[in-house]
Amino acid sequence: MTLRETDYYSEDALNQRELARTAQRGGARKIREELERQYDAMLSPMKIRSSLEIVPVRALKSSN
Repeated sequence: MTLRETDYYSEDALNQRELARTAQRGGARKIREELERQYDAMLSPMKIRSSLEIVPVRALKSSN
């Protein structure tokens, strides 16, 4: 193997590793976005519940 071939394969391996890293980051980003979406969906009912006020039935009858 010549020095030129070694440089070519070394550069090719570097490019392949960079492509793999980029793909892995993209996959991780999609997973993170989906987890954030699920977390937000899970919190939404809690936000709604905290804004509701529970009024006892007796309080409603006495105001009529």
